[in-house]
Amino acid sequence: MVILPRRKEDRLAAEKILYETAGVQYTPDLKTLVWLDKNKYIRWVVGYNNFLGRSVQVHLGSIKGFQTRPRQLLYAALDYPFNVLHVNLLIGIINSVNKKMVDIALKLGFKEKTRWENMHDDGGLAQYIRIDGSAGLTQFDKDTKYSDTRKAVFGNSGDLQIYHGGGSSFIKDDGDGGLYLQTNGPAIYFQDTDGNALAQFTDGGACFLMYDGATKFQTTSDGISLSGNGYIDLPDNGRARFGAGYDLAI
Repeated sequence: MVILPRRKEDRLAAEKILYETAGVQYTPDLKTLVWLDKNKYIRWVVGYNNFLGRSVQVHLGSIKGFQTRPRQLLYAALDYPFNVLHVNLLIGIINSVNKKMVDIALKLGFKEKTRWENMHDDGGLAQYIRIDGSAGLTQFDKDTKYSDTRKAVFGNSGDLQIYHGGGSSFIKDDGDGGLYLQTNGPAIYFQDTDGNALAQFTDGGACFLMYDGATKFQTTSDGISLSGNGYIDLPDNGRARFGAGYDLAI
């Protein structure tokens, strides 16, 4: 028989079957139907998630080695979303190496629209992009890659651009306003790729400039502190002045 699992342990069991057999990651909007055998063990699971408007993504999963496909399950797999969830479009994503699931989907009346080759070496499924209208966000669960000179552009006029090209990387502010780096942490750190410090700007404290990992310039509550054997280049007739009224000039 087909039921909507009510108990927490039944829902967790259904989610586990979907994850292990169809690679479906849990999402807060995931709803499941389960088919129980005569001993009331879960054998088949139909999952629905990623609701967007009146469309929903559908997933099928069964315990390993269980081949029977009850007609009651196939009917419920379509009746529940259309007549209970009130969607008008079901979207199924199935790995083509899972021949059993592809066959079931076609018998349910799904039409193959697009096929992506070499998406997973292990034959599994994973969520790559989630578009959530209720939360007002697009969520990426995998890395995104931009080719050389291709830009990530922000703002209505493309005011902020991040890109790589010509062997160098750029964060470019191309608008009328300023470029702000803000932190809610203790400081902003600049480091090389090995993690060696280049500069540190501390919130409410000293700021540092480094040379080869050693601090050479530091701000203090009284002014600045210089380390090492330093010198200051002044142009001809340039002066170093001291005192609040510049009483001493060199």
